Amino acid sequence: MRPKNENFTVHADDIVTKVVENEKWKNLHSKSWCPVPFNTISWHPSGVVSRCMMSDDPMGASHESDEMVSLRKDMLAGNWDTYGCTNCLSKEKNGQRSQRMNWLNKDFIDNLGNPEPYKNPKLIGNDISHLFVNFSNVCNFKCRMCNANYSNSLIPESKHLSKKFPYEYRKVSDYNQKNFNNINEYLEADPSVLDGIRQIWMTGGEPFMDDSPYKLMELIEEYGHPEKIKMVITTNGSKLDFDRLDKFNKLKNLSIDCSIDAVGPMFEYMRSNGVFTWSQMEATCDKLTKYKRDNSSWFNFQINSSYQLLNYNNTLEFVNFVQDHEADSNIRLVVFPEHLRAGNLPVSFKKEAYTMCDKIELRYGRKYPHQIKTLDDIRKALSVEEPYLDNFKKIITEQDKFRGTYLYNYNEQLAELVYGPAQQQLYI
Repeated sequence: MRPKNENFTVHADDIVTKVVENEKWKNLHSKSWCPVPFNTISWHPSGVVSRCMMSDDPMGASHESDEMVSLRKDMLAGNWDTYGCTNCLSKEKNGQRSQRMNWLNKDFIDNLGNPEPYKNPKLIGNDISHLFVNFSNVCNFKCRMCNANYSNSLIPESKHLSKKFPYEYRKVSDYNQKNFNNINEYLEADPSVLDGIRQIWMTGGEPFMDDSPYKLMELIEEYGHPEKIKMVITTNGSKLDFDRLDKFNKLKNLSIDCSIDAVGPMFEYMRSNGVFTWSQMEATCDKLTKYKRDNSSWFNFQINSSYQLLNYNNTLEFVNFVQDHEADSNIRLVVFPEHLRAGNLPVSFKKEAYTMCDKIELRYGRKYPHQIKTLDDIRKALSVEEPYLDNFKKIITEQDKFRGTYLYNYNEQLAELVYGPAQQQLYI
């Protein structure tokens, strides 16, 4: 929740970033302008309408609220909302690619199908071509980089850590409740919105916890143009029903974006907390590979990772796993929580991470040019000297105690950093 009586609006000329425009992307209309609040509707897992998927700042009851109009006006005037847009702003200050930059990429604009909101952005009444869909924050996983706004399974832990570390544990608001968005009802009340939709990104929570995705597909078939729509569903993979994936076969393309973050047992430590094993995740990815081969005309499969302190030395294994499964890779940088940023690593750990980046570039860089951009982002994240290592040690130690799952059993090197050599045996 945005703190009351505080002004976070700063003109772009007063903010120094390391981002340089090029032939592929450039700022339009102003240095702070972002197309997302103009041509999308975003339902956030925390139960609010937000400006985009990267922000949980509440923006009123609809995509045409007074809050959204005020934001659009500020963007056109060249003002940054340093609170609500902090994710992108933090990356751009470090010279890393942000979601705003991705949306301003010429290739992305060309593929969107409707450039009108880019050419002629309005305060109200823009054409809507993209939906960020989050039906709820209901999830069966407890990912350590996540928070209770995105997974209700984390609510007890969030309350415990927030009370113990009121300043260090700055991951969530004080909501800590199960949230639902009545998205399908919203669209049924105004089905004309679906007529112009060309892209949908669905995540959560875990989107396949109930039948909401299939109901949305029915609405698209009735009121929209499924043959023109590309849909991405980000999922933890544990609730995929392969017998029902065919319900999406009228789309131009469906891409299942499977989150694993780390290959091997570290996957369980970072994400599932034992409710879904690494062996089960491997088997799911095997089935997705086969499904893609059998349905290549409309189906795609990608595997994502959030690059952070906990998986700094797992990146090569991750990329190898992606290639073995004939999938696309999607590596994002963790910006929040701050204590998990890769820049918190000690120098010796960073050297190991840099070496791993070099190995990946040598093995895959020439064949997959997009890997070079991702590796450059990782290197930039590592180059930042972040001040939150002590917070990492305190939070991970308490988190391990709360869960009864200890880092020493998954990564001895990181465990020694957290617990110290003399304390390791206490946490086995």
